[in-house]
Amino acid sequence: RPPWSAMSGCLRPSGPRAFPGGDLEQPGVFETFLTSRASATRELIFLSVGDTRDHRRQYKDPALRTISTDFLLNLLGNLRALDIDHHAILTTPSLCGQLQRTYCEYSCAWTSLWHSHPGLEPWSLKPHDMFLMWQQQWRYIARALELGYRVLRADTDVYFAESPYPILHGPLLSRASMVVQQDFGGPLGERPACNRALAPGAQTCGVHSGTALLNIGLLYVRSAPGGGAYHVINQTWSRFLNVLGHAPSRPPHLNGKVDPNPLIDQQLMRDALSDLAVPTDQPERKPRGQWLVVPGSADAVYSPGAGCALRNAAACEAVAAQRRKTAFLVQYAAPREAVSNRRVEQVALAPDWLFGRGCLTHVRMPKALIDRVDLNAGKATECLTPPAEKGRTMLAPGPAAGLLVATHFVYSMALKRKRTFRSFGWDLGDARPRTNYSRGTCWERSKKGILFGHTFFTQTDSKYILCAMPADDAPACACCAGLPASPDTKSALQIETTEGRPMINPRQITTLAGCGDYQMFWDRR
Repeated sequence: RPPWSAMSGCLRPSGPRAFPGGDLEQPGVFETFLTSRASATRELIFLSVGDTRDHRRQYKDPALRTISTDFLLNLLGNLRALDIDHHAILTTPSLCGQLQRTYCEYSCAWTSLWHSHPGLEPWSLKPHDMFLMWQQQWRYIARALELGYRVLRADTDVYFAESPYPILHGPLLSRASMVVQQDFGGPLGERPACNRALAPGAQTCGVHSGTALLNIGLLYVRSAPGGGAYHVINQTWSRFLNVLGHAPSRPPHLNGKVDPNPLIDQQLMRDALSDLAVPTDQPERKPRGQWLVVPGSADAVYSPGAGCALRNAAACEAVAAQRRKTAFLVQYAAPREAVSNRRVEQVALAPDWLFGRGCLTHVRMPKALIDRVDLNAGKATECLTPPAEKGRTMLAPGPAAGLLVATHFVYSMALKRKRTFRSFGWDLGDARPRTNYSRGTCWERSKKGILFGHTFFTQTDSKYILCAMPADDAPACACCAGLPASPDTKSALQIETTEGRPMINPRQITTLAGCGDYQMFWDRR
């Protein structure tokens, strides 16, 4: 453990305390970890980062091995800008030591949980493998719930443009014991939509007939033993142990290697929720396996006294009007067995402006593109830098500013995500001086850009957001503008792979507008 003198230089005058590190399986360490790192209101953000040479990405995305730490540092910088510091990091002993020594980050711990499980070797797992750490985190989140904490669990490649708490505690979502990102688009199913008008005094607008898939990269839970949401979390890790106790499959297409898919926590949690779902008569009758649709206009978004991130009444009303158009889904879950204090609890799949998925591709010659599509917009572009005001951070780029809260760039190569954070001015883990440009001149800084699509853009006028990449790998202002899904835009776009090879795929350009295919934008070569 580091000496107290080393930790004391990293302390803030208020808020969570420094934690020296330790094995969460040792007596009292986990409880001290929580009391040190949680907020005064018992909120906790749980993060994990370990050995990213996992079965799926060891060869598919080798850059993730080092960039994963960059993602973590960016997220911590993002949270600090929002004046949120109640995070706790599950990691390896070596990385925890690195975070302490190099970054003064005394918020990490490690664990020996299940390291001697006899199923590890048959499943080609080892201590600190991410497949194992993903499940360990759910066991510790369940324990945190048992001790009365509320937990926001986030992947480290997430960005928060504003604090999610005034929304999670606001009237629209306060009924939910769990709020989790939804996966949809293309083969994953359609975006939620009301299938009838909202009746006076009603909370829902129909029964959903499509898919309802959890993406656990963003999940907030406030529950306790006996509650349906708690049991979804608890069953996720217990199902993993059940799988680990059986022999793995070695299908022919993997040339005799172990198929790791049965170990993935996301599918295990989806299955757990499906099994724990219950039928309801209120707020509307639905069968056990189906979800209810909630209109975005059902209630106020923010808790009393809080408001949108734009600090302008007219602009905030425009944001509210867009968000009111966004329906989302709710399910009801309860333990199947007879348990003490059994409760039916609501699980909400978050509206995609709150927890949503972005899709990305590289483009060539952003200045020529913006000049052709909207010359006036290019000349008027203001290159933006993160605000210095405490509690505020860089918003979403271009016309998405104020609309999007937490964006998750899942299913894109790590290097492309890193470049995107740099282009958006979201690289808040980098303390170097930030280059700025005068109005309209930033488009000239690079011959490459990032084109950003999002599921939420299906309902906005701008279907893409174009950002010029910085001139080098140093922090810079965000040079971004919205683009319509017009023939001029599509004909002018020159898209390329992460490695710079040209791509000729008109379907990709069309699909990017609403992030309609969850794997099309990986572009590994």
